Amino acid sequence: MTNIFSDDNKMKGNWVKFDTVGDKFQGTLVGTREVVNQLSGKDQIIYELRDANKEYWNVGGKPGIDMQMRHVKIGQIVGFEFVEERANKKPGMNATKIIQVYAKPGVVDEEFLQEEADAAALAGNAPGGEPNRNVGATPAATTTAEPTVDEKIAQIMEIAKTKWSLDAPEAVKTKVMEVTNLPFIEANLDKILEAIK
Repeated sequence: MTNIFSDDNKMKGNWVKFDTVGDKFQGTLVGTREVVNQLSGKDQIIYELRDANKEYWNVGGKPGIDMQMRHVKIGQIVGFEFVEERANKKPGMNATKIIQVYAKPGVVDEEFLQEEADAAALAGNAPGGEPNRNVGATPAATTTAEPTVDEKIAQIMEIAKTKWSLDAPEAVKTKVMEVTNLPFIEANLDKILEAIK
């Protein structure tokens, strides 16, 4: 059996940083999740993207980004550009970074979509039966009660709390990736649940 424990195989929690006006990032939207922002205590959407090198990155949502991402679907290629910095109206607060989102419905990552279709077929799902995983989307009616993405994540969180006494989302994600060797993305939630149960 191959020894997986090497520096080359470490899963990274990469975060896209927009430090300078003009900074850009482009990738395929592979998932979204909601977490509690540690600074504000409010829910925040995290957008998970895969770049051309098949590395996974996170972009933290905020109202301006979330509004632009409302109609972007899993598998679309999306770009983010730091276009402007505006002074914060609240004294002592950091300037607001204005991020422009770029996406077009027909511009998709065919390779990623094929991987998703293949994974669905292996799991025994009917073609075209991929659940809609966009935030705020209403799932299509089905004859079986397939758990939603949020329900699957809640199950993973519950198992992690029982098995490893973890309840912080990032700690759970890290532990799950260590144990299963699977990226913590929506496409893998069923496999992750099966592996940790």
